[in-house]
Amino acid sequence: MGHISPGVAHHLVEKGFVTGVRLEPMPSGDPVFCESCMYAKATQKSVPKAHEGKRTKIFDEEVHSDLWGPAPVESKGGKHYYITYTDDCTHLTHLYLLHVKSDAFDSYKEYKAWCDQQLGTPIKVLHSDHGGEYLDKAFTLHLKQKGMEQKLTVHDTPAHNGVAERWNRMIVEWIRALLHASNLPKFLWGEAARHVVWLMNRTTTKAVDGMMPYEAVFGRKLDLRNVREWGEKVWVWIEGGDKLGGRVHEGCWMGVDEQSKGVRIYWLDKTVSVERNVHYRKMDASASHLEGEIEGIIETKANDSLKASNQLNESISPPCVEMPASSTPPRIPSPPPALEFAPEEPPAEKRTCKPSQRVVDLLEGRGHTSNRPSDPVVTHGIQTPTEAPNVELEGEGQADWMMAADFATEYALVAEISETEALEPCTLAEAKCCPDWPLWKRAIEEELETLCLAGTWELAEAPVGSNIVSLKWVFRAKKDAAGNVIWYKARLIAQGFLQVPGVNYFNTFAPVAKLAVIHSVLPWPPPKI
Repeated sequence: MGHISPGVAHHLVEKGFVTGVRLEPMPSGDPVFCESCMYAKATQKSVPKAHEGKRTKIFDEEVHSDLWGPAPVESKGGKHYYITYTDDCTHLTHLYLLHVKSDAFDSYKEYKAWCDQQLGTPIKVLHSDHGGEYLDKAFTLHLKQKGMEQKLTVHDTPAHNGVAERWNRMIVEWIRALLHASNLPKFLWGEAARHVVWLMNRTTTKAVDGMMPYEAVFGRKLDLRNVREWGEKVWVWIEGGDKLGGRVHEGCWMGVDEQSKGVRIYWLDKTVSVERNVHYRKMDASASHLEGEIEGIIETKANDSLKASNQLNESISPPCVEMPASSTPPRIPSPPPALEFAPEEPPAEKRTCKPSQRVVDLLEGRGHTSNRPSDPVVTHGIQTPTEAPNVELEGEGQADWMMAADFATEYALVAEISETEALEPCTLAEAKCCPDWPLWKRAIEEELETLCLAGTWELAEAPVGSNIVSLKWVFRAKKDAAGNVIWYKARLIAQGFLQVPGVNYFNTFAPVAKLAVIHSVLPWPPPKI
């Protein structure tokens, strides 16, 4: 029947779709073997996705290895390949850059010597593919002499070496991402590979639950406060130079040097060196970014230092250390119930500020200004004189009109940029929706604490029919000379304009004395005692 599937033929006869066909089952119940169907329809057998066998419990009992290359571009050091050795127990990975494939044996001897001297654990099994670099005569002879087992995958089945193959894929993907994000030359792929493996050993993996490969092997917690974005521009202090020249040279951060207490720097003259006197750019919260991760909201507690606002300027913050509470804390009056915060709601979407028509005209090239005092073109919201003064001195008056007209465009752009930044919320509801709400909340708590300590209010029952003066929060973000936010300030003010003269109050008092009163008091002699 044209070599159709036995199951399909059985279904046709059993359901009565065809007649005149009789199927003779085999005595064993198996379908009839057809050599032609096997020849035409055979497919590759699937490889189990799950790990087969038990993972080793001791470091270096089994090592997975794989070689990648050749790279389309020669690295800075003239390398074309790299080879990795991954421990099956902890997934701690070592990477070596190679000139040619035949250097694989030398890299293995270097890795084995490191394991023997640093950890005292001999390698028992080397798992690799059927690559010629692993089947070299000197390589295989060395393994036999040392009593090591060589486990090889079947040809054309890289999935049997899944750990090493997966690690190589991740390394290459990270290299592409780093080169693309930094816009650096592709011959720096070797430096990127070193940094990627350094990070892989310091990130979590399923092989060791609750720990990182580096921590699982050496038993030490990691301090990543000095890790920067790969390819980030840095400034390195240089020794010497003339007296009027600069003290730093610009470079690019290539990662931590594992052989010294320094970092690797790529210079504009296409060289790489290890440096110690490196200065980084401290970015503020609005300019800082992570490598593809979603930015989170930094939460601060009520007893944290005011320096929490400065921690937003750093890409990686040091671990927080809580100070022990005092045995006799000062007694602080509690604020009135009306000023208590409502439960925090999930942050809403940021408001979008649309530019005014004046700014749209300027951006599209249709804006214009006039230097004529009688026809100033000023954006809505900017106050200018309505008419020129009648009496003018030489060189005065006209200049004010010219300045108002000349800088109308600048005023409009400054007003638009200030509105677009939206650093200072206008209401408490807007402050709760800002990404830096924890810092605004901290400023509010400080203001309430100050008012309570000063005894600003007393709780009382509101008279019936009285006009209660409401309160309002005013927020200000204080900046330094460079424009970085250094202090979040909140003030609680009373809306006195809600009172009506003659109804809510009759007299107005000023906290200052007139100059005439001071002159009349000063001549009086002091009383005699």
